[in-house]
This record gives sequence, structure tokens and C-alpha cells, in this order.
Amino acid sequence: MKNKLIISICILCIIIILIFVILIINKNIHTLSSDISKDVDNIPIIQEDTEDIKISENEQDTSVEEDNMIKINVIINGQNFSATLYDNKAVKELINKLPLTINMSELNGNEKYYYFNDNFTTLPERVGTIKSGDLMLYGSDCLVLFYDSFSTSYSYTKIGYLDNPEGLKNIVGNGTVNVVIENVNN
Repeated sequence: MKNKLIISICILCIIIILIFVILIINKNIHTLSSDISKDVDNIPIIQEDTEDIKISENEQDTSVEEDNMIKINVIINGQNFSATLYDNKAVKELINKLPLTINMSELNGNEKYYYFNDNFTTLPERVGTIKSGDLMLYGSDCLVLFYDSFSTSYSYTKIGYLDNPEGLKNIVGNGTVNVVIENVNN
């Protein structure tokens, strides 16, 4: 009988110890949880300063009055396209080079490009969407003519757009293309 009493007391002691351990763990979990909640509330929120980055949806720039738009001819593989240019420094620098005859190389199955020997004044912006017929400057010396529409995260300086780019993809073909850019009066 003495052994049964000792075993019962030992079991009772183990149960009491387990209850204390459970209470201590439970208290620590609530304290830890409370501390984490306080820490999360104190995490500073970092906001990116996007003031210097202009983001557009590549809509034709309606803020520029039609009177300020510049008209040119773009002749691609003998096919004439009228184009409208935006009013910015890069465009004015391009106009000073006209008339131009250039060979534009193929890239990515959606654009033709040509690198000039000198740099243009740039105003790059993340355009978001490229439209077929868009003329843009990549970097400070690369003129790009897009013949397909797609989304992009790249930044470009807007130059202008072909007024009616219908059939452009077939006209430019797969390889290098001969392009003449001239004033409307030529």
C-alpha cells in the first residue's frame, strides 16, 4: 500500500508540474504575440518617391495643342506614311537632321531601330504600352519604330507616331528596312 501511495503522489506531482509548464508557456505565447503585434505596428512604411518618374498609358498627348504638333513623312520600303511628332527638344534636334535616309535593324519581332552617332536631349518616361506606329528614342541615341503593340516596363523619350500604321508590320518585314524621314514640304 505504501508503494501505491508513493506512485499516486508522484503522478500528482507530475500533473501539477505539467499544469504549471502549460500555464507558463501559454502566458509566454500571449506575451510574445502581443509584442509581435506592437512591433508590426511600429514598422515604418516606405513609400517610393515617384515624383521624378512620369508614368503614362501611351495615350496620344492631349495636353499638347494640335498647333504645336509637327508633321513629317516617313517612307518605309517605298511606302509613304504621315507622322505626327511631339513638341520636345529631342524632336527639334531630329528635325534639324532632316531629310534622313537610314537603315533600321530588326529587334524582338516588334521594332526597328537605328543608332545615331550623336546624342539627343532626352526626357524618358515609362510609357506602359507601346502602340504600332510609335516612334521613340531609347537612351539618348537610338531611334525606334514599333510595328507591334505590347506592354513594356522600359523608358523612352516620345518622338511621335505614324498617323495610320495599318499594314506596317507587313511593310517592314523581318530584316533591315530602308527608312526615309523628311519634312512634309519635301
